[in-house]
Amino acid sequence: MLAGSGATVHQLYDNVPVWVGTLVVGVLSAIAACFDLRKVIDALGFLGVVIIVSIVCVGVYALLTVGQSPIEASKNMLQYVQEGKILQAGVFGIHHPILGGVYYAGTLLICSIPWVITSGSALRSRKEVMTTSILSALFFWGCAACAVTTLLLNTDAVAGKQVPMLAAVQNMLPVLAIPRESGRSGRRRNRPRSRSVQTAEPSRRSHRTPSYR
Repeated sequence: MLAGSGATVHQLYDNVPVWVGTLVVGVLSAIAACFDLRKVIDALGFLGVVIIVSIVCVGVYALLTVGQSPIEASKNMLQYVQEGKILQAGVFGIHHPILGGVYYAGTLLICSIPWVITSGSALRSRKEVMTTSILSALFFWGCAACAVTTLLLNTDAVAGKQVPMLAAVQNMLPVLAIPRESGRSGRRRNRPRSRSVQTAEPSRRSHRTPSYR
């Protein structure tokens, strides 16, 4: 999470180092750890809903606007893998999609056991446990499907990027990249001014009155 936050800030703003975003999120995480567990769970629950809704909206928007299937949009996938722009998941040197998916899901579950146990202790009844488990699974896999679809539809845009989902959103919705584009537009506005100054000098010289000896 810390590394991803630094890469996200750096991808949005070219002149901001990666360590700045990492440091800011690290400080915020340390502050959040000092609060009560229930407050942290409530905050993460709210942010989780926002993330879920955002990913689903982006996935639906991609399906409606791209105009081609995920298979067609990702036709250059093997080329990007060979060039090293897209990394291929592997387990002990074995590159297989099913084995990689099982390994990733298993690792995720193992790492989340302490958090699941701690947050599950806050539930008050068996009904809440069942409802939370079912809805969490549906939302998780629904978001995963929307995220994969969005990335496949924007394969050319996400190749070589540290934060592929951010690159996909910027490719489909450039308005979300306003901070970065505004800096570029500012540099573009300054360029014509310098050119006009350079072109003005020859024009002044050309209008000089010739001297006759």
